[in-house]
Amino acid sequence: MNIAIIPARSGSKGVLDKNIFKLWDIPLIGWAAIAASKSEIFDSIILSTDSSDYARIGLEYGCEVPFLRPADLAADTANINDVILHLIENSRGSEAWENIALIEPTCPLRTPSMIKKCYSHLNPGEFDSAISVSPIPKKYHPAKQLVLEDSKLHFYEPNAKNIVNRQQLRTTYFRSGVGYFFTQKSFRQHHNIFGEKNNPVIFKEYLINIDDQNDIDRLINFQEKNERPSWF
Repeated sequence: MNIAIIPARSGSKGVLDKNIFKLWDIPLIGWAAIAASKSEIFDSIILSTDSSDYARIGLEYGCEVPFLRPADLAADTANINDVILHLIENSRGSEAWENIALIEPTCPLRTPSMIKKCYSHLNPGEFDSAISVSPIPKKYHPAKQLVLEDSKLHFYEPNAKNIVNRQQLRTTYFRSGVGYFFTQKSFRQHHNIFGEKNNPVIFKEYLINIDDQNDIDRLINFQEKNERPSWF
């Protein structure tokens, strides 16, 4: 079985209730659930939340909500790996979950085809996981960054002063938020969604992964300049 897990705790401090922020009048939980559903990959889409209000929204958009998270797994310090393990260990029939996808509400511009692309890169037996990433412009490379110490600027990486041009820099990536796909076998073995053999899924499309108010502002600006996606 292929299972999608949508994690949505209610206690975010960076952006209050970011998981139910509305884009084109649809809460972000809804965007994640519908994109997962329209990918036609998953046998079940499960919302993991500590909030009865979030649970109600999840049910409205086709999610299963078997139970609410305990308080310790909804705190700022909660580890997503612990959240997933708790869900597996307390869900009936979870022994049949062969492949699992973590689909976060905070990347609402993902499309069903992007989810399909991630799934196609999993290849159990060859890879433990498939992780969506996007390239970082070279001007933001760690070797180009500076830190302020003793009122003076220093390179973040001590050896960066030897970098003469951008061609010497390796491409770096950030987790774009489209999805994390992994096998239950690997997760139980390593207690980590990355496993030991991960396959990167590179996206160059414009995506917004919400961490703070600046990302919300970018999302609002995107909404004002674009029509609602035709796939929705």
